[in-house]
Amino acid sequence: MIASLSILPVQALNPPSASDTRAPAMSWADDGDSESEQPQVTVVTSFAPTQRLPPLDARTQKRLQTLLSPSHLNALLKAAQHDRGALPDLVSWLVNLCTVWPTRKDKILSTLLLYGGGGLVCEIYRVYVRNSPLGKDENMSSLMDSSLYLLR
Repeated sequence: MIASLSILPVQALNPPSASDTRAPAMSWADDGDSESEQPQVTVVTSFAPTQRLPPLDARTQKRLQTLLSPSHLNALLKAAQHDRGALPDLVSWLVNLCTVWPTRKDKILSTLLLYGGGGLVCEIYRVYVRNSPLGKDENMSSLMDSSLYLLR
């Protein structure tokens, strides 16, 4: 599931905005004789064609909304508490979900923060930060070790 989210471009799950819909191209016959109109110029960062995903149908959009509901996220977090090995994968999946759906990032992260009265944040600190070199008063050069950045 994490791999499927990581291949999606940023903002892939956002609904299409009005600026994304392109107006039909005008032909030379549609051009008026008016000399007062100025040409429109748009600044682009790249001339490469933008990747357009197919529009999502209403059923898929409804399922995606269910995915982000606090009750659904709480159920996933509760299930991850019973299987401790699932918690890093769930958090990684939620971070990827925040990347491809940034307009819903606040909803996802606030549910994570509020779960168990902040207990999840305490657990992440206790299990992953306090036992790492970041949580210890040791040599700070060990923080630059590349093995720390690999996901489990």
